Amino acid sequence: MTPAVLLCSDDLAAPLPDLLHKYGVLIQWVEHDEPIPGSFWGEGEAGLIDNRLYLRPDTPLHSALHEACHYICMDPERRKGLHTDAGGDYDEENAVCYLQILLAEHLPGVGAARMQQDMDSWGYSFRLGSARAWFEQDAQDALDWLIRFRIVDNDRQSTWNLRTIETEVISKKGSEMIKKCLFPAAGYGTRFLPATKAMPKEVMPIVDKPLIQYGVEEALDAGMYDIAMVTGRGKRALEDHFDVSYELEQQIIGTDKESKLDDIRRLMDECNFSYTRQKEMKGLGHAILTGETLIGPEPFGVILADDLCDGGGGDGVMTQLAKIYAKYRCSVVAIEEVPTEEVYKYGVIAGSEIENGLFMISDMVEKPTPEEAPSNLAIIGRYILTPDIFDILRETPPGRGGELQITDALMLQAKRNMVLAYKFRGHRFDCGSMEGFVAATNHYYELSKNGD
Repeated sequence: MTPAVLLCSDDLAAPLPDLLHKYGVLIQWVEHDEPIPGSFWGEGEAGLIDNRLYLRPDTPLHSALHEACHYICMDPERRKGLHTDAGGDYDEENAVCYLQILLAEHLPGVGAARMQQDMDSWGYSFRLGSARAWFEQDAQDALDWLIRFRIVDNDRQSTWNLRTIETEVISKKGSEMIKKCLFPAAGYGTRFLPATKAMPKEVMPIVDKPLIQYGVEEALDAGMYDIAMVTGRGKRALEDHFDVSYELEQQIIGTDKESKLDDIRRLMDECNFSYTRQKEMKGLGHAILTGETLIGPEPFGVILADDLCDGGGGDGVMTQLAKIYAKYRCSVVAIEEVPTEEVYKYGVIAGSEIENGLFMISDMVEKPTPEEAPSNLAIIGRYILTPDIFDILRETPPGRGGELQITDALMLQAKRNMVLAYKFRGHRFDCGSMEGFVAATNHYYELSKNGD
C-alpha cells in the first residue's frame, strides 16, 4: 500500500512553482498515468531533464523537492547535460536531503516536521533512524557542505543560488568581497565628434576629472580594486591617465597645484589597472567576453562610464549592488524607471518584486518599442556578474543589430539560475548624450562650489 504523503496536487504544494523558480527550476506537468520524463525511480516520482522538473498530480511532494534540490546542489558541468540521473556523491546526497527539509519551511502548512515525516514514511534511510533525529543531531556535515558552496548562509537561510564553481573558490579563499571591476571603453564616442576624434570620450572632463575616473572611484568605494579596462585603438590616454606623469609632476611639485592630483594618486596607489583591446565593436556582450582574460573565474562588477551615477550622499550604486550580491550570490543589474517613449534606448526588464525595489527577472528585452516593452524598468550601466556569464555569452547568438547583447545572455542566465534587478538609490546622468553630459557638469560644478 502507498504511504500517505503529501502530493503535488495538494493545496499545500501550490506555492512550489514560485519557490523553485527562484532557482531557475521550471515545472512541467504530466497527465495522469502518463510516464514521467526523466524519472530515475519511475512510477509517480519526479523527473529531471535540464532545468525542467517533470511532475504528475500524484507525484509525492517530497520527491519533487528532492529532485529539485539535486539540481540546486550539483556542479555546473553535470547540470549542463542533466537527464534522469542526478548523480552526486555521498556528501552531496546528504546535502540534498538537508536542503529539501529547509525548503519545506518555505511552503506554508508543510514545514520541516511534515517533510521529515513524509521522508520517513517513504523509506528514506538515515543515520539515527529518522529524518528528524538525523537533521537535528547528526547532519552538521550536510549543513557545512551547503554553506561551503554558498547554497545556504551561516544562519541556515537559503541564498537562492545554485551551486557554482566560483562559490567554492570564494569559500577556499575565505573572502566574500568582489575585487574586480570591468570597464568596457572601446567605443568611438561618435556623438561627441569632433572632440572625440583624437581624445577618448572617457577622458572628457566633468568639471576637473575625466568621466571614467568617477567610475573607478565608485568601484574602489565598493571594494573593487582590480580595475580591468577593455579598450581599442586611440585609447592610450586612458592608460596614461592612471599612470605617473613624471614631467608634469616634477613641474608642480611643492606648489598649490600638487594637491589637485591627490584623488588620482589615491586611485593609482590603491588600485591595480590592467588592459586588453577589443578588436571589433560587436556589442556590450562581446566587450564583456573580451574582458574574460582580465577577470578569470570569479564574480565581477561592470561599470559603463557613460552612466555617471551620484549616490546622493549614501552608498554608490556599485556598493548597493555588491550588498545585494553578498546576500543572494547571483548576477545583479541596476535599473531605473524611464519614460515609456524612451524605452527603445535601453534593455528593459520584467519581474516579480521580492524585496522593496529588488526584482527577480522573468523577462528582458533589448531596446524594445514602447509596444514591445515588458515594463519601463530600464537597465543602466552597472552590473555584478557571476563568471558563468562568459560561457553563456559564448553560446549566445547575435541579437538586435547583429551584436552580442548582454541582455540576451542575462535572460538565458535568468532561466538557468536567477538574475536580480535593483532600483538603485541616487541619480544617473547619461553622459553618452550631450544633454546628460552638460547636466552632469553643472551638477558636479555646483557640488564643487559647495565643497562636496
